[in-house]
Amino acid sequence: MAPTHEVSIKEFKEDKVKNANIIVDFLQHLEDNDKKKVKSGIIGLRAIFIHLLKNGDIKIHADIPDDLMTASKKFDKWLYERYNEAFEKLISLLRHEGAVKEAALSTIIKLMKAENRRPVRKKTEGGLVFQLRGYKPCWMNSYQIIMITRNA
Repeated sequence: MAPTHEVSIKEFKEDKVKNANIIVDFLQHLEDNDKKKVKSGIIGLRAIFIHLLKNGDIKIHADIPDDLMTASKKFDKWLYERYNEAFEKLISLLRHEGAVKEAALSTIIKLMKAENRRPVRKKTEGGLVFQLRGYKPCWMNSYQIIMITRNA
């Protein structure tokens, strides 16, 4: 029997490098036909990526060729790529209905909030870093929910 997402998240927090494949497992859950498994994947990714964002563990490094990167920077790059992959998959889950859509929307908003508190991208001179990619899908889905509620 597979461990629960709570156990997996705890293991990940104890040693993120050793247990990094938990992220891949949760990403695969998002593509499952079982809504409970999809929701478990959403919750797992939310917990892991919020933890990583709060700790400043998701970073973008200057464009360095892979053969010149340290193992640590390669891992940072891999984490950033998985974060982007998760974000895109969460946006695609907004096409679903019910609990899956709600969980995906809630997670996108929480990730944007965490990233805006601790930006992944460095600030430009005098400029702000603002996470925009999730705003349009969130706004459109929120608008649809409001319109459906009004017409009900």
